[in-house]
Amino acid sequence: MAKFFSMMFIAFMFCILIAQINQSLASPPSYVSACDEVCSRSAAEKSECCRAHGRAGSLNCVNVNGRMIMACSSASGK
Repeated sequence: MAKFFSMMFIAFMFCILIAQINQSLASPPSYVSACDEVCSRSAAEKSECCRAHGRAGSLNCVNVNGRMIMACSSASGK
């Protein structure tokens, strides 16, 4: 019985992982120049900047020709 629940838990976690990957691939990132200055700050500050500019949250900062730019998820955070 424990093995059954263990396998069900693994299957459930796998489904959640697939859903997250699907969501991240569904909308390409958008670059918010107003948030470029927060690249060196905490993850919470990066996400808050993206949300303040109508995005769902931050993805990461990208180095483009020596300049760090903020990539935010495209989906609206509202």
